[in-house]
Amino acid sequence: MRNHTFAASLTPAVRLEPPEIDHPYLGLSLDLADVVAGPGDTLLATWCDAEERLSQEYAANYVVASAERSPYRIEVVAQYSTDGSIIATWCSWTAQAAPEYRVLPDGNLLVFNRVGDGPVEAAVMHEAGEFVHSGRLGPGVSDVAVLDDGSVIVAHDRYFRDGENTILGISRFDADLNRTAVADGAGFLAAKLSAADGVSFWNRNSSLIVSSERHFPIWTGDTAAGFGPNGPIWVLNTPGSDRWTLVGSYDYNRRSSSVLIVVGIVDNGVWTTESEFSMTSPYGQPHQATKLSCGRDTIHWCVGRQWYSIPLDALHSLQW
Repeated sequence: MRNHTFAASLTPAVRLEPPEIDHPYLGLSLDLADVVAGPGDTLLATWCDAEERLSQEYAANYVVASAERSPYRIEVVAQYSTDGSIIATWCSWTAQAAPEYRVLPDGNLLVFNRVGDGPVEAAVMHEAGEFVHSGRLGPGVSDVAVLDDGSVIVAHDRYFRDGENTILGISRFDADLNRTAVADGAGFLAAKLSAADGVSFWNRNSSLIVSSERHFPIWTGDTAAGFGPNGPIWVLNTPGSDRWTLVGSYDYNRRSSSVLIVVGIVDNGVWTTESEFSMTSPYGQPHQATKLSCGRDTIHWCVGRQWYSIPLDALHSLQW
């Protein structure tokens, strides 16, 4: 097993530039509020008035009376390719405290909000900002992923009853936000979801990797112990490959954040560790925060507006 430490400068940084806003929003000042992995090796970034967004999120979480002003603000979501160019943008006015976004295969945008304790409201939005579908994803949503066929997979962090059954962990919706499977996710407590044709995740209930494509759990032994009591956050796998990658934060303090990456080979459901890597980046102010997000086979590491993407193929081919 090889143990190595490398900085975020392993790959050339791409600076995320804000999207241009057409009239009547020309010249609007935009802050980078959030980033999340997009389809393939793309990145999805949310731009808005960050101070306004944070104040609304605080008010929603702590039931603080808002000031007498319009609750609406503009948010622009941009999808970036690895060279920093913008593939698509979505622009809308929202009163939600901290909406999250996922791209659907048809080019529409899934919008949902996890702030608060009630059922999670969700909607599907056209590029022009028009909402075409709406629904509820249930309470306790911890993550949302989209499969290649447009299915929306939702990870929950609690039991809940929806009138049909009691579910823990995973539920499935179609692209119109209609539930298509009720009890197939019972018994799981997923960390983050990694989606392609199927979905893979670290099951915190059993400390096993679960993959709907492989149809069996993957035993990692003591490999995940380095990530702490909750285990890794993401489980990544290039479809069809026997090489898997565990990614997660394993150290945090006010001055830096550290990420542990463990690469292994899976044979008949048994994990063998091949390499371990770590990344450390200094923390800064909120607009310079470090953000980690993973797609199906790409690790995204953002420090402020500096974006480093590390495809698994490149990670696996590193020679030390």
